[in-house]
Amino acid sequence: HTPFGLGLAGLRLARRHDLPLVATYHTPTAEYAEYLSSVGAIERGVERTAERYERWFFDRADAVIVPSEDAKRRLLEEVGVDADIAVLSNGIDIEQFAPADGDEFRRRHDLGDGPIIGYTGRHGYEKHLDELIRAAADLDVTL
Repeated sequence: HTPFGLGLAGLRLARRHDLPLVATYHTPTAEYAEYLSSVGAIERGVERTAERYERWFFDRADAVIVPSEDAKRRLLEEVGVDADIAVLSNGIDIEQFAPADGDEFRRRHDLGDGPIIGYTGRHGYEKHLDELIRAAADLDVTL
């Protein structure tokens, strides 16, 4: 799930025991460059280093799984990975997970009749959840 600590351990063990390595790619490591510096030249250097490392790591995998065609395109075209990449969507089976009765949900959770704002993703700086919270504070909604 990561090209870093556990991913490197997986690569090492796969090679030691002559096993295939299947890696997954979800988020461009280069996007985290802004965490390290707000200085443009340093940020660009971190981005380039991250992309070189991703290329090195994923080129050593026997297969790479990505959640979307866009992630596949990015690895192939922008990062320059030369690996077998398969798209395996993180989509939801809408037959199994059909929408619930909204009125019943509101009653059960005492949510009233007004608009509701929610979020169901990973909590990371780059998701800008602070902006969602600030925007919701200006509205008459349940958060």
